Amino acid sequence: MTTTQSQKVSDLIKQLSAIEKLSESALFENDKLRSDAAHIVRKLSVELEKPEDAIALNTQVAAVKVGVDLELFHHLGDGPGAKTVDELAVRTGADAELLIRILRLLVAINWVDQVDENLFKPTRITNTLKDSKPMQASVKHMYLALPIYAKLPEYLKKTNYKSPTDVQDGPFQYAYNVKEPAFDYWAKDPVATDTFNTFMTGVRAGRKNWVQWFPIQEHLISGSTGNDEDTLIVDVGGGRGHDLNTFIKTFPGAKGRFVLEDLPVVIDDVNDRNPQIEAVKHNFFDKQPIHDARVYFMHHVLHDWPDDDVVKILTNVAKAMKPGYSRLLLGENVLVDVDCHLYATLIDWGMMVLHCGMTRTVGRWRMLCERAGLKLVKFWPPPGDGDGILEAVLAGDEVM
Repeated sequence: MTTTQSQKVSDLIKQLSAIEKLSESALFENDKLRSDAAHIVRKLSVELEKPEDAIALNTQVAAVKVGVDLELFHHLGDGPGAKTVDELAVRTGADAELLIRILRLLVAINWVDQVDENLFKPTRITNTLKDSKPMQASVKHMYLALPIYAKLPEYLKKTNYKSPTDVQDGPFQYAYNVKEPAFDYWAKDPVATDTFNTFMTGVRAGRKNWVQWFPIQEHLISGSTGNDEDTLIVDVGGGRGHDLNTFIKTFPGAKGRFVLEDLPVVIDDVNDRNPQIEAVKHNFFDKQPIHDARVYFMHHVLHDWPDDDVVKILTNVAKAMKPGYSRLLLGENVLVDVDCHLYATLIDWGMMVLHCGMTRTVGRWRMLCERAGLKLVKFWPPPGDGDGILEAVLAGDEVM
């Protein structure tokens, strides 16, 4: 290690120590500090690793996916105590020799703990995978992207290294040899549809939902009409209604209609939504059917689309908004201008290869809002590395 490398490692360790002191041994109770610490640890890990170690991430993804397929994480955490390789082989049906090769790699990336030569037990991550269907679905969903990443260098070379913007001719279409958006392709497959919808119900698990920290009562509910027949919130592209469910549980006394909008294939897949929620089958590229709502909300919707499509979607919402009253809230993981955290950049790449979409900066969002006849009035940063809230109003509105 060179002197420069050693100094960089030393500086990162000092930054980590400073965070530890600030946290007062309660790091997991402060999501901002936890997120900053994880960011520094990743940098430190890369500085200490050899390049050949750092580039083998695809192997790790494959091992985790095989573990999910074998229900290995379930069997590791099923019952007290550590499990032997032979016991796990019987439970999973896998060859013991293959299984120990999988387990060694999972131990190396801290997904499994090794107690003895042939004895293994679960970690915090393992237990989460065992108990969480959305987490299991996320592994399966992310694995669908691996063939796309394998073809991505070829695709980018073929397109002269342009940032993808055509949802019918992007990296996904190139890898799978199709000419339709990823969502349309998945809609034909009930298993893929269920995997995606299940994944979306828990995509922010472990990070605070915006309802838990945004000043909803003071900023939104207090300014509403308070009438049951008026629409309080429209969740555009809201999936199975996970955000509205959380909203209603957190503010049970809120007055007004709660409207969930999504495509028919999604709405028909919902069987556990709150009875207060009105489900409307709607394509957000069409005219918005609900007018004059207090809040129009979109969570993890617009990052799926390139800029021109985002403007079309926003314009449809803007035309339905009531001047001086309606608010548009966008729940998005927003990129900072300098030194982005890993999570946000991974989302950005995922959106690029799957949908020709992107994760955006505040400046980029401001420009898109202006193109749609809206005005971005505030970015509400999240605690930690979760989703922030971008708040917009009609361009001519005065904001107090």
